[in-house]
Amino acid sequence: GEEFKTVQRAITGDRFRETLAARNLTLTDPVARAIDWAGFLMGIGNRALGGADEYYKMVHYSGRSYELGLQEAMRQNIPANKVSGFLRDYLKNMPDDAKHLAAAGAHQDTFTEPLTGSLKYMNKAIDSPVLVGFIPFFKTLANIVKVSFEHLPGLNMAVKRSREAILAGGPDADLALAKVAEGTAL
Repeated sequence: GEEFKTVQRAITGDRFRETLAARNLTLTDPVARAIDWAGFLMGIGNRALGGADEYYKMVHYSGRSYELGLQEAMRQNIPANKVSGFLRDYLKNMPDDAKHLAAAGAHQDTFTEPLTGSLKYMNKAIDSPVLVGFIPFFKTLANIVKVSFEHLPGLNMAVKRSREAILAGGPDADLALAKVAEGTAL
């Protein structure tokens, strides 16, 4: 659905034609076709990586869906011999909020969460047709750095999710501090 979207080709003759038209310039058809081919050839590797990324996102979405179904079965005290039937029904009629939670978990697990703050604006700039070929997965790289920071003492406070969890206290704070302990041990 809306949770997983495909990426459009960045370098095409039509995109360059639109950009040039805004500046009252024209692009001839042979040059446009050459740009299309160049964009196609340069994008082969990105499309392969994007396909693998979508595959793993769906694997994690499926795993999170089962996890949420098992949590609901435990919450409802479903007997062990009836859990498989409950899961089958739950997954067929999965609530929308559970679908969104599973999608958010899949994005987190594959480092494709939407960027916020200044990283969001940097990502928009890097999505330009010229730069996307050089930095194709900025969002993934930025999210990997954020997760790394969550595990490092001191730097964990630079990540909003970690900082808010620690300041709020409770189980989320314990988890955030456990990540720091894990990062320190490694």
